[in-house]
Amino acid sequence: MKLVVDIDNDLYTRLFDNGENNVTDMQEVCAAVRKGIVIPKEHGRLIDADEFSKRLVNASMFYRGETADMFDTRFADGLKEADIKLTEAPTIIEADKAER
Repeated sequence: MKLVVDIDNDLYTRLFDNGENNVTDMQEVCAAVRKGIVIPKEHGRLIDADEFSKRLVNASMFYRGETADMFDTRFADGLKEADIKLTEAPTIIEADKAER
């Protein structure tokens, strides 16, 4: 099983840098594990979907430029549809608010 666990930086430092076993720290880790997010088995690559969405939108706009022909327009439509499908895909792990 793979699990994403959110713990405080200070707790991480205490666990791995000072070499001491503190009961309170262990309780915090156990609580964090219980609240962890299970990553589904057989999952694919984990990517920054927001960044990929931006790239799809930018590429779509590029292909809709002034010299766009029928092929370019259809390709741009396909890129836009791919972005829609990406946006509709289920979120397994929410974005870190500090990254936004």
